Amino acid sequence: MIGYLAAAIFILHSVVVATEEVVVAPDELTGRFAGNLAPPGFNINGTSVLTNFLNAYNNKQLFFRTSDSIGLFENPSSAATMNSKTIWWCADLSFSNIFDNSQPMGLVGRCVYKFYSGKELIVEQGVQFTDDTIFFDATLGISSVYVDQINAFDFVAHRNNDNVVIRIVDDGRPASQFILWEAHDAGDNITPNARSGFAKVTWLTTEEASRELDLNATELTPERFTEVYAQVWTGEYKVAETSNQESNTTKEPTTNSSIDAAGSDASSESDSIPSGSGRKLSSMTMRLASAVLRVLGI
Repeated sequence: MIGYLAAAIFILHSVVVATEEVVVAPDELTGRFAGNLAPPGFNINGTSVLTNFLNAYNNKQLFFRTSDSIGLFENPSSAATMNSKTIWWCADLSFSNIFDNSQPMGLVGRCVYKFYSGKELIVEQGVQFTDDTIFFDATLGISSVYVDQINAFDFVAHRNNDNVVIRIVDDGRPASQFILWEAHDAGDNITPNARSGFAKVTWLTTEEASRELDLNATELTPERFTEVYAQVWTGEYKVAETSNQESNTTKEPTTNSSIDAAGSDASSESDSIPSGSGRKLSSMTMRLASAVLRVLGI
């Protein structure tokens, strides 16, 4: 009896310890939050929320790096993709009249980006990019507007021949964050392929971007961008056209989970029910038999 009691106490203690190890209290994460709210037009570092936006306005282009990412596709057999890295170059920018207080303060433009890590895992899930003969991997559209309620610029970008969407909240600091989502796209190579993700965004100068891309800074001009974008855009759609011409047979995901038991039983029942003319014949036979029994008084 004493042995059973000791074992029970040990198990209870183990459960308590395990619970204590995984429970996180809010006060343990207070360091992740700013002590004071930033006044309108400024961020928690005390600098202007306009910094990155005006860099784009004055330079007529912008650059940033994404890193420290986590992404997850819908397919239950796929694992999370970690730490992919991309470099973005955006230009062909058009701005609102930033001096007119009656207008929203925003921009629209085009982007290209290049993967430096993590591309292979994403390609395995069916996401399409340009072929290896083109330096950049994809084209995107981008837009942004200053939102008073959040005291920041809300950026949204989207792939041009895919339905992935990226959202960035920029408060003017050197680093921001983005969230990513993509709904099911039957045009990709492998389905299912809906996904979600997030990453860190680091805003770059032209010189910093040139070093990361291993290109001369003189090649990274708004005028040159227009040519580069057209080349990547054309290559991107060629890949998509080739893929659409190929016949793709997709194997649906399967599971042995008991959660599908009801569905399996229902399917078996439906398989045993005659269909089409067979159902009509069965129905007529039943009615005829019923009429004969009534005539016989049975």
